[in-house]
Amino acid sequence: MINNETRANEATTNEATALKSTSKKTSKIRKRRWAKRIHIRAAKIKKQLQIENNFHKAMGEIRTTTDRYRQSYLRWILNNMFGLFSYETGLQAIHDNSAYEKWLFANGEKNFSQRRRARRENTKLFQCLPER
Repeated sequence: MINNETRANEATTNEATALKSTSKKTSKIRKRRWAKRIHIRAAKIKKQLQIENNFHKAMGEIRTTTDRYRQSYLRWILNNMFGLFSYETGLQAIHDNSAYEKWLFANGEKNFSQRRRARRENTKLFQCLPER
């Protein structure tokens, strides 16, 4: 009998220690996962704040820059931020050099002078045509 009781007590203590060790392991795993989730969430928030700060810097740059093409580009992005593309895309495009260079190529000084020349030629054509 005594042997059976001691065996039963040993078995319950072994089970209890096994449960404690597994609960310790799972709690460590939970803490690790929680810390990782918090770290990822903090990184996302930090990135979003940096993007928004860059947006406010760019909006201040509209007033302070002497580059009229840069001003025009920033105004164009601000005006079309919600109509043509999403807010996040607009925030990325503000400081994206390749996007600015593409916009400048399409709307830059050469194209302005070409459009001006084309307008002049069109008005000359219309002046030459007889009236109806």
